[in-house]
Amino acid sequence: MLLDSGSTMDSAMFTDLRLSWNPNFMDEAMTFSLGVNNVLDEDPPVCDACGVIGMSPVSHDLPGRVGYLRFTYQN
Repeated sequence: MLLDSGSTMDSAMFTDLRLSWNPNFMDEAMTFSLGVNNVLDEDPPVCDACGVIGMSPVSHDLPGRVGYLRFTYQN
């Protein structure tokens, strides 16, 4: 990809995985989720024009694999 600054940036594909469960009680208002962002631990492409950190924080999360557990309740 050619940036406005004239430098190029490689492409990357990130894989996220989430499993969710809605229990049958309480009118299915609760959701339990377990997930992993960036399952394959892909690094974001280097962006020379993006400043000191060398990546675009607007387009990408911080590098590395991140797991999470989420509980939501909708009334």
